[in-house]
Amino acid sequence: MAELTLVLIGLHGVMVINLLLNLATFTLRRRARSTETLSPVSVLVPARNEEHNLPRLMASFARQDHPSAEMVIYDDQSTDSTWDIIQKAGDPRIRGIRGGDLPEGWVGKRMGAISCPCTPKDRRSCSLTRIPNFSIPQLSDT
Repeated sequence: MAELTLVLIGLHGVMVINLLLNLATFTLRRRARSTETLSPVSVLVPARNEEHNLPRLMASFARQDHPSAEMVIYDDQSTDSTWDIIQKAGDPRIRGIRGGDLPEGWVGKRMGAISCPCTPKDRRSCSLTRIPNFSIPQLSDT
């Protein structure tokens, strides 16, 4: 009976070691594969007077482990401390764009999306153009 107990304990030990080795191997493979296959992600956040919401939003983004993620916060002429909060983000993946005066007839959140960091030449390939009912105005060369 004692021999059977020792054999069963030995088998359980081998199974536990096998489980731990498989877990380590799969975790390392998944991490290596994820950095190669994940596309870059940009999150555009139009913000106006969002001092109460931004800290929680930025903390949530900072916990994300996507290898190529960035957050661009467009401050739409806030009158509170929104811009100061953006500047103190402490995460190099979070950056801010300070909005200026709006063109005649425009509203702020749409202007924030147009101010994406695309150059005028590549605006047509900017991912924002794929949003339904979203059009980019013609830019003048002057």
